[in-house]
Amino acid sequence: MGDRNKRILTALIAIPPIIAYIIYFDDFGFFLAVLLLILLSVREFVAMLECAGIKVMNWPAYFGSICLPYGIYTADVRFFSGALLLTAVFTMSFKLFSEEPLKDTFDSIGGTLITVLYAPLMFSFLVLLRKLGVHYIFLLCILIWMSDTAAYFIGCRFGRTKLYEKISPKKSVEGAVAAYAGGVGAGLVYCSFFLDISMAHAAAASTFVVTAGIVGDLVESMFKRRAKIKDSGSLIPGHGGILDRVDSLLFGAPVLYLYISYFV
Repeated sequence: MGDRNKRILTALIAIPPIIAYIIYFDDFGFFLAVLLLILLSVREFVAMLECAGIKVMNWPAYFGSICLPYGIYTADVRFFSGALLLTAVFTMSFKLFSEEPLKDTFDSIGGTLITVLYAPLMFSFLVLLRKLGVHYIFLLCILIWMSDTAAYFIGCRFGRTKLYEKISPKKSVEGAVAAYAGGVGAGLVYCSFFLDISMAHAAAASTFVVTAGIVGDLVESMFKRRAKIKDSGSLIPGHGGILDRVDSLLFGAPVLYLYISYFV
């Protein structure tokens, strides 16, 4: 079976039921599922940085990747602040007392901290978003899934104008337009049936999330091109690694949470 067929079958058959099942866990079960997603993403990101020649300090990275999401889950500001501070202190201390403290000092410290702030911190907004209502999680997944799907099919068929060739040669302006049409359209339909928000807010939130998803996709492409790898991993058939599939979700979750929290 070709990669394209694997990608389509995985997206249509395997991923949606898994997401639906996880979303309907209780709060702690959902947090554990998100934490597992975070740890798998961190594992891939560490490997990506190593491909780029950046050595991540694993203990501080995984300490922060567990403690920061837990602080957000418990809504304990003191715990979260303490975990963030300790992560920074541990990272610099580990490098200071390593065998070669002056070798790649800034790269190693910076790589470790971005490992904690990329997937762990941004994925934690899924936990916050679920506290606002389970349908917001479904909305986020539908927005990302439909925009990605529309961009993929239209981009493959009609894509001519490069969106950002230096970073992602295959992405096209036509695909991006399709992403907005598919994502915003799906968001409006879902909100009209399942959420008590105005169509203006539904359209605005959907547009912001699709935009964030496109940016997230490009950021992930930037990382992979710097690391000179095609995929972040091979865990998901036809899609590569976890980060290859959730790069748009990473940026979309904080944007949707902040919009709903402040404007709806």
